[in-house]
Amino acid sequence: MGTKIKGIILLLAVAIASVTISVSAFAKPTFTQNTSLKSTETKYILKEFKGNLAIYQMDSDTPLEVLDVKISSLPERDIERIKNGITADTLNEIISVAEDYE
Repeated sequence: MGTKIKGIILLLAVAIASVTISVSAFAKPTFTQNTSLKSTETKYILKEFKGNLAIYQMDSDTPLEVLDVKISSLPERDIERIKNGITADTLNEIISVAEDYE
């Protein structure tokens, strides 16, 4: 490969890297954390919805997701925990708890 072609390839690589860095520096995040909330404040709850396991955002009567897990198929101690509501601070935490019942 000629020196001129290598130079052009290097120049293009630097340009692409610069554009990528610039775009990522100014891109808006897809998830923002509300830092004004206390870290001990619970934001999600796992409880029953029409006989199935469901994930709710705290203080909402509408589930974010209803899982294909019948509450009646779970052990009695788990049913009690779910009727009382299992809480978590993040959506990832509550999804992890829900996956234990699937």
